[in-house]
Amino acid sequence: MRQPPPDGEALARQAAHELAMAREALHMLDRGLPPPTHAQEQHWPQARQRILQALWPLTQDATLMERAAYPQAQALIAQMVQQSSRQLAALGALA
Repeated sequence: MRQPPPDGEALARQAAHELAMAREALHMLDRGLPPPTHAQEQHWPQARQRILQALWPLTQDATLMERAAYPQAQALIAQMVQQSSRQLAALGALA
């Protein structure tokens, strides 16, 4: 039996949580999120895309690994992904 899809409010809270954690990790590395569109602040898939746009270029920047805050930022991002996966699974958003 399939779960009903998660409601929009639950996904909006999830998006806000993910954006906050990503902002914190990026701040540690003196980086920021790209400017949002209205939809990216309120809808989970678009918020996740915005986070990906900010994090992906960091994988190509070897100088970031030399920064003292890098391990903390990396751990925070890993924590965000793990928490999000658990929460989204509980909401029925992951098949």
